[in-house]
Amino acid sequence: MRTLLVCHEGADLDREGLARWLGSFSTFAGAVVIREPAGRLRKRIAREIRRVGVWRFLDVLAFRAYYAVAQAAADRSWERSELERLRAAYPRVPDAPEVIVPSPNAKEAEAFIRAQRPDIVIARCKTLLAERIFAIPRRGTFVMHPGICPEYRNAHGCFWARAAGDDDNVGMTLLRIDKGVDTGPVFGYFRVKAGRRESHVVTQHRVVTECLDAIRDTLIEIESGAAVPIDTSGRRSAEWGQPWLSAHVRMRRGRNGDPERVALHESRAESVAPHESRAESVTPHESRAESVAPHESRAESVAPHESRAQSVALHESRAESVALHESRAESVAPHQTRAASVALHESGAESVAMHQPHVGRPFQGRHTP
Repeated sequence: MRTLLVCHEGADLDREGLARWLGSFSTFAGAVVIREPAGRLRKRIAREIRRVGVWRFLDVLAFRAYYAVAQAAADRSWERSELERLRAAYPRVPDAPEVIVPSPNAKEAEAFIRAQRPDIVIARCKTLLAERIFAIPRRGTFVMHPGICPEYRNAHGCFWARAAGDDDNVGMTLLRIDKGVDTGPVFGYFRVKAGRRESHVVTQHRVVTECLDAIRDTLIEIESGAAVPIDTSGRRSAEWGQPWLSAHVRMRRGRNGDPERVALHESRAESVAPHESRAESVTPHESRAESVAPHESRAESVAPHESRAQSVALHESRAESVALHESRAESVAPHQTRAASVALHESGAESVAMHQPHVGRPFQGRHTP
């Protein structure tokens, strides 16, 4: 079995750690290493603002600031220790070429992958791959998505599962890339238990590095053609985004709730039609025209021909729904029970047409903070 890795420059747990691991049970054919231009970050910031709005983007920035001050140094130390552990577990360094590219969709990346003729590609990158790239390997291109799919698609699924109190669904999904956003066939779930004080970055690494033996066995089955995808039909499918400081604080205080409430009131995740194309996600995947009401089921996802008038009406109701949600602290007495709090949100859902902006893929990442 020939394997190839796509990862970011500076991601040593991937570039070195996973390369050593892949070389321990397969012919490691090489790595596509992404060195992104500075302008890419500005585009992601602009998309994030369009996706969640200015005020919620400040919540994202607040979490980033908190992480930099309170957790980043300890996480870097943990990553160094974990890399040393992987070096000891997989001492042989594969003798394989690398190519450095500005994007995994660059022509140089495509030419390199075709020349190396991999059976399986493992993509550990923030950028959605074009079909001309992910279709090259004989058995497909796979992602180790930090989140249990389809419930926790897109970015930072481990963080949002913890924020929801959904501790049994803190884990990684091994899935084959298709044209959607984490909508491809699922071949395995790999869960961990995360401590309350553990950072989301460490959790996202652990769901991979602590499950490498099981992941290896699954990849071998996939290469042999014996692996059967897991049936995920009938389950709630939702996209998530960047962590919020407000959600983190509530999680630390033990005020998290069930995943459905967090999906409605925290992530503004939406049900996504099964035919959603990956090409749409690469470009205008944050489009507000695809917004859906919070109570709308997957089967009732908004069709592409939905009238502009309906979309505008939903958009204009957003301010009222956000105001209702953010006024909870003032409207609920400190001694009021959790059940009453849930009832307040449920009654609000009946009285106000809540708008759920389409959650795009601002960082399109799988493992970064």
